[in-house]
Amino acid sequence: MNDDIKQELKKTKEALGDLIDAIEDKAEDFSEDVAETWNKAKVQMVKTRGHLAESLRKQEASLEKLDLQAHLGIMEARDHWNKFHEDISDLVHHVTNRSHTAFDYARVQANLAKMEARDFIEKAEPEIEKDFHQSKEKAEKLSKSAVMEVRKIAESLRKRFED
Repeated sequence: MNDDIKQELKKTKEALGDLIDAIEDKAEDFSEDVAETWNKAKVQMVKTRGHLAESLRKQEASLEKLDLQAHLGIMEARDHWNKFHEDISDLVHHVTNRSHTAFDYARVQANLAKMEARDFIEKAEPEIEKDFHQSKEKAEKLSKSAVMEVRKIAESLRKRFED
């Protein structure tokens, strides 16, 4: 194994550690199902990182047999990385779907509320119109009665002043 591979192993191992730390910093905000998906993905990442570390250790021993095992370890690490990639893709998909689902749910609820309001208005409109007309008639009668009473009082007072 050459120095380029050794350097790449070190960098990749560090990068995986940094990625795990970065996601862990956000993990407390994950919902239960997202946290479960992350935990599955994290297992694969830790295994990948472990295989890379083991490959690096074996590479540093620089024996031919260990060199072959190191290559096999890298291949295993790649397999775990592929599994991690699937898990993290599921995590991203799940989080994305959850937000779309929430928006869709809110949109449906808003439409249902609008439809319920229309139904209420359609059902209540005849009763409201009836009540309005009755109130209008009563108001007109009361107004007419009040005006007549005021007129009578005014005429009565006028007569008193004329007499």
